[in-house]
Amino acid sequence: MTSRGESTRARILDAAGSAFARLGYDGASLTADILEPAAVSTGSFYHQFPSKRALLTALLDEATDNLRQLLDGGHRTGPQPDADGLLARATAGWNLLLLAVDAAPDIALVVRREAHNRDPEIREAVARFNTLQREAFRARLEELTVPGVDLDAVSRVVGALAVGLVEEYLAIEPERRSAERDRLAEEAARFTLSGMPGMGARPAGRTGGD
Repeated sequence: MTSRGESTRARILDAAGSAFARLGYDGASLTADILEPAAVSTGSFYHQFPSKRALLTALLDEATDNLRQLLDGGHRTGPQPDADGLLARATAGWNLLLLAVDAAPDIALVVRREAHNRDPEIREAVARFNTLQREAFRARLEELTVPGVDLDAVSRVVGALAVGLVEEYLAIEPERRSAERDRLAEEAARFTLSGMPGMGARPAGRTGGD
């Protein structure tokens, strides 16, 4: 792809992220809400993407790749405290989640909006993003785990906590988010660590309804 083509594609993706975050996939007009703000003609759009659906799935797949790079970098360069530094490790993990939101706030909104889209290709693209996020959470939890803890149950509960934390973070004015990030990350870390010991593995044959 030429540099001009790359620039066109980048402008389309940027405008699409904003439009889909504000209006949703079904509510966003390809022409009025994406191409006109991006200053891209319809013909140029179709040189880059075959359809509006393909645009959204490309946006989500690019976001998934970017998230993977952020998570990999955070895992390599994050703090490595001694065995007693569980709070620091947990806080670093929650901080990384909020940094991912800071890096692409529109994507966080798009993922939330389109998780139940009627189009299976769109749902699958959202699922790829969410799966990567869940796997990253599980890897962090494995580092923090307490012997005897039901890691699957902890992962489900922490995943739900993450959804709520992102909602709260997005509700903060953008210019105030960085000032609130460390506090929210530490609060979530303390909650995670205090709750884990109470989630021991169930005896064989027991279910949640027993």
